Amino acid sequence: MVVSMISTKVFMEVTQERFEVVAGVSQCQNLRLIILDVQKVSVIRFVAKLKKNGPGTKLPAKLNIPINL
Repeated sequence: MVVSMISTKVFMEVTQERFEVVAGVSQCQNLRLIILDVQKVSVIRFVAKLKKNGPGTKLPAKLNIPINL
């Protein structure tokens, strides 16, 4: 399953009870996203944490990705 965002492609790997998401953003800032709510809904809510936090890097604590099920 591939979710396309404005300038980000999010690749989801489905495990038994959770999704582990690795996303690549512009300027090669890698994100590791752990999805909190795994339900069959139109929006997946998750908390994003930066692997490598650079100076001046800002990211919302919670993001919503609309998906098609």
